[in-house]
Amino acid sequence: SPSTRADLTRWWDTLHDATLTALVDRALAANPDVHVAEARLRQARALQAQADAALWPTLNASASASGRRSGQRAVGLDGRTSVVNVTSGSYGGSLDASWEPDIFGAARQGRTAANADLGATAADLAAVRVSLAAEVATTYLDLRTLQARLDIATKNATSQQDTLTLTSFRNQAGLVGALDVEQARANLAQTQASIPPLQAAIAQAMFRLATLAGAEPGALVTTLTAA
Repeated sequence: SPSTRADLTRWWDTLHDATLTALVDRALAANPDVHVAEARLRQARALQAQADAALWPTLNASASASGRRSGQRAVGLDGRTSVVNVTSGSYGGSLDASWEPDIFGAARQGRTAANADLGATAADLAAVRVSLAAEVATTYLDLRTLQARLDIATKNATSQQDTLTLTSFRNQAGLVGALDVEQARANLAQTQASIPPLQAAIAQAMFRLATLAGAEPGALVTTLTAA
């Protein structure tokens, strides 16, 4: 039912991760492709309004006003002459209306084309926003997965180091053979070897998120390192 359909315009909010929400919002605000798509949408809306206006009468109104002040001589009852200031003004206005019948449907076709362009431009903007949000979210989830794997590997290395120490003591006591010691050492070395690649992948994911968010590489390390 359309009334129960989920609103996916901000689907990343459903993950309830404040850091991810902040990253997506920052990326949408800083990405130049989004700015270009938004500018094209505003242009398409203006063209649509222009095409709609072509179907309606055009009204032109104008108004004017002018004033003049002059001095005139006047003779009083006592025979004296004086100058009297006289102010006069004139006002005018006009209203013109014109309308061109759309006999051949050119204006209606222009409006249809403008509406189609507007819809296509809005779809382009939505596609850019969806792609960018998906890229940020995917990279962020990859980062959190790598961080979880690194945490597990670090804890395993600590545990395997303890196992190696205990096995070495047991070997010295004659309770286990040298093969057990070498097996414990090999397990530790294998786990330790997996840590540097995970650290490098984490750094790359952080730098990529910074780039998507319009920040300098390394600017989000502190924020993204927090659990």
